[in-house]
Amino acid sequence: MESLLSVVSYHIHAVYFGLLLLLGIGLVVRAPAFLGRLANSPVKILTGLVALAVCSVYLAWTVIYLVRPVYVDHVGPAVAISAAMLIRGEAVYPAWQAGEGLYGIIYGPVLYIAHAAILLITKSIVGTKLAGVIAVWVALVAMAWETRKVSRDNVVTLLVMGSVAFMLTWFNYSSYYNRPEPFLFLFVALAISALSLPRFYAALAIGLLAGLAFGVKIHGMIFVAPAAAALLFRERDVAAWLRQAVIIGLVATLVAVLPFLLPNISLGTYLAYIGVSTEQKLTLWDFHRTAAALGIMVAPGIVILFLRRPVWPLSLTAAAVFFALCCVTVLVIGSKEGAGPHHALPLIPMALYLTLHAVAAEPRWLKPDIDARAVSSLLLVVFLVTYLPYAIHGSNFWREAPEKAEEREAVIQEVRALYAAYPEAQMGVAVSRASYKRTYYRILGVLDGTPMSLDVPFLMDIISIGRGYQETEALLSDCRIPEWIVPRNGEPFAMVNFYRADDGSDVPLFSEEFRERFKRDYRPVHETSYFTVWSCR
Repeated sequence: MESLLSVVSYHIHAVYFGLLLLLGIGLVVRAPAFLGRLANSPVKILTGLVALAVCSVYLAWTVIYLVRPVYVDHVGPAVAISAAMLIRGEAVYPAWQAGEGLYGIIYGPVLYIAHAAILLITKSIVGTKLAGVIAVWVALVAMAWETRKVSRDNVVTLLVMGSVAFMLTWFNYSSYYNRPEPFLFLFVALAISALSLPRFYAALAIGLLAGLAFGVKIHGMIFVAPAAAALLFRERDVAAWLRQAVIIGLVATLVAVLPFLLPNISLGTYLAYIGVSTEQKLTLWDFHRTAAALGIMVAPGIVILFLRRPVWPLSLTAAAVFFALCCVTVLVIGSKEGAGPHHALPLIPMALYLTLHAVAAEPRWLKPDIDARAVSSLLLVVFLVTYLPYAIHGSNFWREAPEKAEEREAVIQEVRALYAAYPEAQMGVAVSRASYKRTYYRILGVLDGTPMSLDVPFLMDIISIGRGYQETEALLSDCRIPEWIVPRNGEPFAMVNFYRADDGSDVPLFSEEFRERFKRDYRPVHETSYFTVWSCR
């Protein structure tokens, strides 16, 4: 169990945010006229510039991530590999226990279809990341549009989007990488925008988005549920309610099922992959991290709701109830080992939507009322003070020394050359985590047609539940894999799993028998600055 000190240290920023928020709201309540005048004075220029600056910084991060040939973790290339296999007509979810291949991630097929659509245009590292970046860009535009519509104030819109950008700097690359979260973020933002459509078209749009959300992640539909509730509970007539529900349900089901009609996307093996994730344990550390993110996300809206007691229609109340249920579900899912607060990212658009309406609706309490510009200015200042260190750290994260860029380019050139010389080779691992990052460029070989038999992120998942050793050992039988490209500086295949045992000890990623057979059956035949090629004897 993680130490109490680790948990407390992680929660410092959440507690700090809460205290600042309560102090600021207290000032708004006690001196509304003064803060209203202050927010509408030339100070608004300063706060506006702060909001514009953080939005610009965040957008710059997304561009740097997109154009720089890097992945921030090992799941990025794994997602890209599954998208490439889809294009090649090979199994996206192979039956790994039957020897079809040890690769794949438990995400839904729509994620790979989205990336594959870009890869059809450009088979490049940029192409494997572009869809996620576009998703967050479009989502932010939709959120800004909705904020302007509710607030009817350009200044409030800018300040609110500045606060959103500050929170996204804390999530950093989790908000724009190629995993499901940026896409779910987009689907929720679009579902909220769809509420402005005529009811029939709104139901069609929300059903479509719910189906897509399911297709990105098996529980993704829950994030669209609050928007669906907001639409359904506008209806006073039971028959009309049922019609809307049937439209949403039928469209969502159709969209969710369609990808599995493709010949290389198997529903059965996909569900088997999901079964692997259900066997992974929950951790207190991931629970606390996710709880902190959720707390900061919902705190402004809860405080404003408590102070104003706004007069809400039934539709908003229903959306809030379903949103609360979503938060509880995400807290459980985010507590899974290896998960964490990025699972809460898709909740931000709905949290913003409900907070905006908590400010805009007629209050039962708090008269004279609070000023919208004062509240948005206050929240921006609270987010600024809380998250500025994360924004600075994130900027340092993306600042790169020239020698590091030169080394990365050299690694890329070596990987391309090695795959050209050994087109049947598989990428292996050594003992070092530092050298493991060089294996991220295995995607270059896969994009050019290299076979895929083993991908380490998937292996980590199945090893963590006590499976996979026998299947990896079978890869060495009868020179099934003629060559392995293994990073230098360390014993081949001596890497340990990122997931530890229950007692905190390291878990070998490859069995002792695998390593012994590798040494016996393979020999080094070619060496470069960063890799060694091992060939079957």
